Amino acid sequence: MTIFQGSQGSISIFYPAPSGCGGNPNRIVASAALTKKRPYTKLIAEANELVEDAVRSRGLSLKKISEMMLRAILYQKGYNKRFISEEDQFLTVISMIALVRLKVFEEEDVILVMCRKKARKVL
Repeated sequence: MTIFQGSQGSISIFYPAPSGCGGNPNRIVASAALTKKRPYTKLIAEANELVEDAVRSRGLSLKKISEMMLRAILYQKGYNKRFISEEDQFLTVISMIALVRLKVFEEEDVILVMCRKKARKVL
């Protein structure tokens, strides 16, 4: 799995394992670079826009939208060992943010935002 890093850091998406499973409880599914043009707040806005567009233009229910996004993320999780393009990973990140906004998952359980800060010089 490639972790994409931008000038402002990166965001990684985990899919929580069912309770009672042995081994690693979470598995990284996707990563996206955070830049000045595409900060975390813009990703949240894009996820909101994705859900609003699905409801308004297609007339889908919130339950149907969350099911479709879960299926897409599970598909991505299954093919995690293969190379996955940056665009596909970005769409997975947006989908997971939308699922958090729909209260399917808790943000602390599935999203890790890693800021990139330059170290200060100590005199």
